[in-house]
Amino acid sequence: MIAGILVPVLSLAVIFGFIGWIRYLRHLESRAYYEALARGANPGPAEGDPDAAAPPPPVPPALRRPVWPLEAPATEHDPRGLLRRGCITGAVGLALLLGLLTIGIGPWLLAGLIPLFVGLAEILFALLDRTP
Repeated sequence: MIAGILVPVLSLAVIFGFIGWIRYLRHLESRAYYEALARGANPGPAEGDPDAAAPPPPVPPALRRPVWPLEAPATEHDPRGLLRRGCITGAVGLALLLGLLTIGIGPWLLAGLIPLFVGLAEILFALLDRTP
């Protein structure tokens, strides 16, 4: 009986402790950065500095290779980004729906139905928004 309560509590404590530790380390890093700036450290070349190295020339779009999944972030009006978001949201909704169906039919299925239909709507809008 104690193990049934203790295991989930300890699991959550480990997860939240890890997240808190990462945030604390980021805080220390940013504090050290700002302290170094206050002491007069130079973070790098300033814009317009003639001694700074010139940025590389831009690559023409015809020669650019997309590096999936690290492509440029899609904007709201990009049909490919909307399609991608719709597929992900719909898949998560379908997974939730199928997982919650094991409990039975009830109002908890809305937790899967809502993201499923939001994803389907995003897919529909992306397909309708494509210009020929």
